Amino acid sequence: MVLQYVLLATILLLAIFIVAEDFRKLEIAAIPVLMLSLLMIAHGYLFPLSGLAPHHALAGAAVGLAMGTMARGYTHLRTGVAAFGGADIALIAGAGGLVGPFLFGPWLFLAALSGAALILASPIFLRRHDIDGKTLDVAPFCPALILSAGLIFALAEAGVLAGNIFA
Repeated sequence: MVLQYVLLATILLLAIFIVAEDFRKLEIAAIPVLMLSLLMIAHGYLFPLSGLAPHHALAGAAVGLAMGTMARGYTHLRTGVAAFGGADIALIAGAGGLVGPFLFGPWLFLAALSGAALILASPIFLRRHDIDGKTLDVAPFCPALILSAGLIFALAEAGVLAGNIFA
């Protein structure tokens, strides 16, 4: 039980740091993001949501990695630059590991809504940024990924959402 609280506190602190850095610089160092993602997967494995088994964390992370990679490919194809970064892919994989494969869809939907809300609040969050020699209007997406993962996880822990929709 103590390990779970220490793990959750570490995840929370890293998440706050990453959200602040992404809003501040639109760039995040790889180590904190990878650590957060690994800790999220570890939490899903060691302390799975009700109705899930430890292997569901690995399945959720694999689904997240696949979806993140496809999103990056689509973004690169559409814009010509890799604006959807490695941090986004790592966080999507981590969120998949945390909430499992069955809540991945609802989480992804909420993440997309959160990202759209950031874009709608564009005067505050949208900035011009040079990516691969091209100047683009960009908004940080990591905060939307992190906040939506936290919300879905909290709802599942509280019993509002079932970790396994097939149970």
